[in-house]
Amino acid sequence: FHQLVAENGVYAFERISQQTQTQVIVGVNRGKQEYNLYLAGSYEDVFTGRIYHEWCHLQPNGYVILKRVY
Repeated sequence: FHQLVAENGVYAFERISQQTQTQVIVGVNRGKQEYNLYLAGSYEDVFTGRIYHEWCHLQPNGYVILKRVY
């Protein structure tokens, strides 16, 4: 578990499975403004399949669950 951000209504953290080396980021934006979350890599949205490279734009009152892609 590694906290990435906790500010202005935005909270994001990363989990890494030691067994499978799977990396997942969960980001939640409870604020009223879009938030640019830095990812340091490429991630796929587990719900939509959209690929994010380096940045993810969290919409107000939105959330994402991302899985690292190599």
